[in-house]
Amino acid sequence: MKTLSAALQVSAQADAHTPAVRARLYNKRVNHFRPQYTTLYSGAEEDHYHAACFAGDGSLIRARIETDAPNFKCFTSRVASPGAGSDYTAWVDQGAVSIHSKVALCSYSSFVYLFALNIDGVTINYKWSIDNGATWSAWGTVVVCGATPGHLAATFRPGVEITLFYEIAGVVSAVQYAAGVWGAPAAWTNTLTNINGISAIYDNGSRIAIAGDSATSYGVWICTYDNAHAWSALLTVVTAASGSSIWYYYPTLAKPSTFMLYFMEYHLNPEIYSQVRWTAEIASSIFADNLWHEPIGFNSTKNSFTLIHNTGYVWLVRTNQVLRASTASGLTDVSSDVLNVDANTTPRGGTMAVELRNDAGQYNAHTFLVGAQLEIEFGYQVTTGSPYAAPSVYWIERLEHIREAHKSSFIIHAVDCWGILKRTQARYQYIWAGGVETIQDILQWLFARSGIVMSVVSASATMTGQKPPFTIYANESMANAINRLMQKVPDLFYFRGNTAFCFNPLAADASVYAYGVAHPITEARFISTAGDHNSIAVYGTAIITYDWNFTEAELVWERFSQVHDLTLTTAAQAHARGAAEERRNELESLAGVITVPLQPAQELYDVIDVTETLVALAASKRRIGGMKHRYNTRKGEYSLSIALCDV
Repeated sequence: MKTLSAALQVSAQADAHTPAVRARLYNKRVNHFRPQYTTLYSGAEEDHYHAACFAGDGSLIRARIETDAPNFKCFTSRVASPGAGSDYTAWVDQGAVSIHSKVALCSYSSFVYLFALNIDGVTINYKWSIDNGATWSAWGTVVVCGATPGHLAATFRPGVEITLFYEIAGVVSAVQYAAGVWGAPAAWTNTLTNINGISAIYDNGSRIAIAGDSATSYGVWICTYDNAHAWSALLTVVTAASGSSIWYYYPTLAKPSTFMLYFMEYHLNPEIYSQVRWTAEIASSIFADNLWHEPIGFNSTKNSFTLIHNTGYVWLVRTNQVLRASTASGLTDVSSDVLNVDANTTPRGGTMAVELRNDAGQYNAHTFLVGAQLEIEFGYQVTTGSPYAAPSVYWIERLEHIREAHKSSFIIHAVDCWGILKRTQARYQYIWAGGVETIQDILQWLFARSGIVMSVVSASATMTGQKPPFTIYANESMANAINRLMQKVPDLFYFRGNTAFCFNPLAADASVYAYGVAHPITEARFISTAGDHNSIAVYGTAIITYDWNFTEAELVWERFSQVHDLTLTTAAQAHARGAAEERRNELESLAGVITVPLQPAQELYDVIDVTETLVALAASKRRIGGMKHRYNTRKGEYSLSIALCDV
C-alpha cells in the first residue's frame, strides 16, 4: 500500500470530500528519456575512423582519420559553441599517421588528449591541448608495440591519470599516464579471438564496451578496468552464435544519466544488412549489474558513431554527421482538462483511459506522441500536505479524437508495465544452463530487457535457491517468459512506477487497511467457490509427486491437475512446484467484489480487512486480486472497485 499524508488519509475516509486527480505526460519510456535526434550537420567528409569528446568549456572536439596515400592523415575540429547553425566544416591537419591508424580522444577540464598510430605502424602517439583543443602540442610517444595495434580508446581520471586502451590480435592492454610519465602496458585477463571496436568512459573506474568474437560467439561485452588497475570479467550485452552470420562492430558508450550503448549489427547471410542499435542500463542499476533493455534499432546503417553527452543533450558524432537529442523529460500537465479516468488493474496487466476536454481544440495538434509516459495521481483536496498518493505510471498506446453533439474530447489509452513486457520480444534465443542462475536472477534479467527494475520485498526458498535450466525463444515476449518462470514459484509481483516488486504472499500477512467501518463499502458481492483443482501430480525427471487438498476433495470430489517440468530433479523441487500451483489456485479464486469511495493508496495484492454484516464478516482478511479506479466528472463518480481473493 502506498503512503498517504495524515490529512489525505483523513480526507479519504470523510463523509464529505473533494476529489483531486492529476494527470501528467513525460517524454520518457519506462523512466528513460526517448532520444529523438535532430541532424545539426551532414557533410562530405570521408567516412572513416573517428572520435569525439566535449572539452571543459563546452566546445565539441572531433578527430578523424583520412586516407591520403602513401600515408593517412589525422585531422581535428573544434566547435566552440556547438548547436544548430554552428560551423562544423573547419578541420586542422595534425600530420601523417599509419594506414592502420584508429583514433581516440579524452578530456577533463581544459585538457584534451588525442591518440593515433605513428606511420611506423607500431608506435602509438599522442598530442595534448591545455586550452580546450584550441592549440595542440607536438606528437609524443605512448608505447611502442610488438605488432600493429588496432582499436583505441582512452579515459581521463580527474586529477590522477589518463588510461589508453589498445588491442592487438584480440588482447586488450592498458597503459597509464601519471605524474608526467607513461607507464608499462598491462594486458587484460580476458579472452577474445578478434576485436571489432572499443569504447571507454571514466565512471569510478574505466567502463569499457567491446565488440568482437570469441571461440564460440560474436557479441558485445562490457568490463571494468578499476582504479587499482585490475580487470573484471567480460559480461555479455548481446551475443550471436558462431556460424549465425551476425557480427557486431563499433560500440560506443556514454552515461548521460544511466549508461547508454550504441553498436553496429551486421547480417552477412543471406543478404548483407547492417543496423545501428542502442540500449541503456535500467534505472538504479550499476555497471556491474549488466542489466540492459532489449536493443532498439536506430535509423542509421552507417558504420559507426561516437556517443557523447553534455548538459541536457546526447550527441551522435561521426566524420560527416553531428546529431543531437534532448535528455529532457518534457513535462505536460493536462490535469485541468481531465473529464474521466478509467483504470483497470489485474494480475496480468493494467490499462488506463483518460478523457480530456477538447472544446477549444487544444489537443487537435497534440505534441505528446504514442509511447510517452502517463502518470496519474489520485487523491483528495486537503489543507496540509500533498493531496495525492504516489503516481500510477502507464505508457501511451493509442490516442483518440472524438466529436459528438456539443462535445469534443481527446482520449489517451495507455498500458502499465505488463503492456511493456508484452511488447518486448526476444530477437534471439537465450539459454540458461541449470545450476547457474537462480529464478530470481533470471527474472531480474527478464524485467530489465523491458527497462523495468525488479525489487525483492520477500522471496520464497524456491525463488532464491532453485537454479533451473531455462530458455527464452526467439520472438517470445518477456511477459510470456516471466509467466512461465513464475509458474515454478508461489511468489507474486506488483508494479509501482517502473519497478516490479516481488514478494512471497503468506496467509499470515498482516492487513494494511480496513473497509466496512471507518471507510464505508457502497456495494458488495461475495462469492464462495471451489478451486480449479484439489489434487496435483508433478512429473519431473525420474520423479513424480502428489499433493492434495483433502478438505475440498471431500466436498466436490477430486479435481485433478498435473504439471510436467523436466527441470525438476528432486522430490523436494517437485513438491515445491505442487505447493506453488496450489497457492496460485487459492489466490486466483474470486471471493467477491466491493466498491468503495476511492482509496488512492491501495495496490494490487494488498491484504485488507472487510467488515460486512450481509455475510457475517467482521474484520475478515482478504487479498486484493484486481482494482478498477473510476473518476467521472459528468456522473460525479469517484470510486474504487476491488476484486477480492483469499489471503
